[in-house]
Amino acid sequence: MLSCAGARAASQPALLAIASDRADDLGRGRVYTVAADGSDLRRVSRGNGDDTGVVATRDGKRVAFLRTVDGATNVWVANADGSRARQVTHTNEPKQDLAWAPNGRRLAFAVCTDGSCRRGIDVVDADGAQLHRVVDDALQPSWSPDSRRLVYAGETQAYGVPSAIDIVSADGGRQRRIAPVGTQPRWQPRRGRWILYDGSCGRGGSLCVVRTDGRGRHAVADGDAAVWSPRGDRIAVVGNEVGLGLVRLRRPLRVRWVAHRVESLPAWSPDGRLLAYVEERRGSRPSPVLVVTVRVDSGRVRVARSEPPTTSVGGLAFVAGGRLTYDAEVAISDHELYAFRPGLEGVRQLTRDLVDERDPAWSRDGTMLAYVRSGIWSPRESALWISRADGTQARRVVSITGARLADPSWAPDGAHVVFVRTFEDSEETQVAVVETRALRVTVLPLPPARYSSPAFSPDGSLLALDADGVISLAGADGSDLHAVAVGTAIGASWSPDGTQLAYVEETAPGTFRLAVAEVATGAVRGVAAGPSPAAGEPAWSPDGAEIVFGRPSASGFDLFGVAPDGGGERKLTVVPGANVDPAFASS
Repeated sequence: MLSCAGARAASQPALLAIASDRADDLGRGRVYTVAADGSDLRRVSRGNGDDTGVVATRDGKRVAFLRTVDGATNVWVANADGSRARQVTHTNEPKQDLAWAPNGRRLAFAVCTDGSCRRGIDVVDADGAQLHRVVDDALQPSWSPDSRRLVYAGETQAYGVPSAIDIVSADGGRQRRIAPVGTQPRWQPRRGRWILYDGSCGRGGSLCVVRTDGRGRHAVADGDAAVWSPRGDRIAVVGNEVGLGLVRLRRPLRVRWVAHRVESLPAWSPDGRLLAYVEERRGSRPSPVLVVTVRVDSGRVRVARSEPPTTSVGGLAFVAGGRLTYDAEVAISDHELYAFRPGLEGVRQLTRDLVDERDPAWSRDGTMLAYVRSGIWSPRESALWISRADGTQARRVVSITGARLADPSWAPDGAHVVFVRTFEDSEETQVAVVETRALRVTVLPLPPARYSSPAFSPDGSLLALDADGVISLAGADGSDLHAVAVGTAIGASWSPDGTQLAYVEETAPGTFRLAVAEVATGAVRGVAAGPSPAAGEPAWSPDGAEIVFGRPSASGFDLFGVAPDGGGERKLTVVPGANVDPAFASS
């Protein structure tokens, strides 16, 4: 048997696939960018905080967002790709309504100033210098085109009295009221003559404009929110009961509706040709949250990104390279597949969708991956899929209504996959083999039992499997089933030479250890204490130097490696969350 140290020094570590449920991200906002055509999703923000309220500079080269850690919210700034992220403020007050100055030099935001959370507006340089209070009792700042003034919703201290629309210098000083009632003010780009806001302005609707001197107040549309086009000549209008529409400043109240089911304030592309927005397509079951783009001239719609149901998406904006940035908070957990080489940096996420991917299994040559996909909503649907090693060219090979599929394992010939299916109405368990090209399924003639974790021996002549909690062997055709070792066990993984099996053994109710059994004699030895059956069966490295197993952790499960003699234990997990189902590629 090779030593662990010698094996790792001699060659690059083998590729390890795992499933992780991203539990560390649940309830925490993260900032992403994605191409407008839906390709190349990237995560911008890193760390343990809750990141929300992302905004972009006018040239799209930088983003700012709010990060909350241990109850303290502060402003962060980064390049649009997430590089050079740095904290700008270092105060404890909650913050919201982040806004970049058009020249990209300063940021404004609203804060809570005391126990009653009477908000005020602060301004800070993008490098963190010259933080100062501009005005109290205010929120929702918006910059003038010359980056010198702010328009905002000015609150009063009297309960139930609506906000007004005021203007103030970005350096502070005397405020000037331009509308008696209103919220969500937005300064017209370029010319800067008009202020758009939601309020009261007479007949025609609640979306209004007013000149910066307080004159000419009138309605432009009826809706719930609105935003200027980059040139300031058009306005995108959102009405929850209608959708997304366009109205020209010179032709008020004549709205052209271009999209439906809009759930967010839209964002304009810098050239004014695209609008991005968020929608939820409701149906008979929980539906994904979609980041969508629509062409202003033709109304052509394209989905740029699909997020899981119940995800909150905000801060939508265009950044450099025609990409979109947004922040998303995942409120549900679905397993995805990842691949990495233990001991080396770099993790590849192989799947990104709205279903669970579990039980990854590599083909003998490491070029293909088999796994189980299951819906996360009832009724759960289960299917066996195979893909290229990088997760591309995925295709379904088995799908059976009313059964749960699990535990795929490749035959050495690379043309067959063995798996388990459990029927929901009777709890009957079958072990079956599918030909991956012909899609022909053969059920092995095993006696009735609860089966799991079938795995072909390295030479393909035998199957190791868990039969009613006992590690057992059978012929590759299902014949001659017999026990290998006594005791309650979960899962089984062959050593590369086919002489030993690693599995999780229950030594007492609720107490487990990693064990190894000699196939020829049935002799069993303990290797490591504390593994959990919920983390899946263990995995033996291709060089035979290490066995990977799972233990409970604060976030769910972490994966560890240990030598077959119990020495050299080390933590392998590099993906936050509940990490389960380890599987090594042989090459």
